[in-house]
Amino acid sequence: MDGHSNGSQPIGGSAPPPGVTPNFVDPYSLQRFFILTFVMCVTVTTIFIFVRAYTKIYIIKSHEWEDYMSYLAWSGLIVYFGLGFVAYRYGAGVHQWNVTAENVMRLGKMANAKEALYAPLIFVTKLSILLQYIRIFVPARTGLRYYLIHTLIWLNLIYYIINFFVGLFSCTPRRKIWIPSVPGHCLNSAASFTSAAAVNVLSDVTMLVLPIFCISVLQVPLCRKVAVSVAFATGILSVTRVSAP
Repeated sequence: MDGHSNGSQPIGGSAPPPGVTPNFVDPYSLQRFFILTFVMCVTVTTIFIFVRAYTKIYIIKSHEWEDYMSYLAWSGLIVYFGLGFVAYRYGAGVHQWNVTAENVMRLGKMANAKEALYAPLIFVTKLSILLQYIRIFVPARTGLRYYLIHTLIWLNLIYYIINFFVGLFSCTPRRKIWIPSVPGHCLNSAASFTSAAAVNVLSDVTMLVLPIFCISVLQVPLCRKVAVSVAFATGILSVTRVSAP
């Protein structure tokens, strides 16, 4: 696929709407909003991960598996956002008719790479949280809560392995992902994203309700149960995150 016609005028990644002239020089773009979001997310997560690392290394002087998983998740987030910044060079956040066909193809490759990274990144993040639940709520490593948390871990692992391969091989042949004109077939992307979002929300809500259930059986005053439950329940805000890359 070439990004230029036989003349000097580039070929857009898609046909423009009626009455719209492609602008390959200074097109309207949402990139500034994406960059602002990326910078905010990286800044906030970096602050928290370094505070956690400092506390674990210099104050508590002890590390658990959930700590290593959180560091791994943060590293994956940096790589994920790095791929996003590279994608901006090829026109991410710009209407396709204002992006050359060649760059749209490159964007397709970048999007598929991010989709492949998404599944292991989210799983490692959730694994860190669930391992911390085990350490806090079931230090004896037995009982209903222990097996319930392990069930969530394994269900998430199975789901995200499936999600990884579905995203990586969503088209046959695979290059049809970034070159739609290639003969072949693809999965229904709308159905795939909708099902992924539904599973993610269900998983998130379950993980948010689980600590509240664990707290409810503790032998502590009701007011303290409510206070701790509210602290955990603030995580409900995370359910509003985008559930697909």
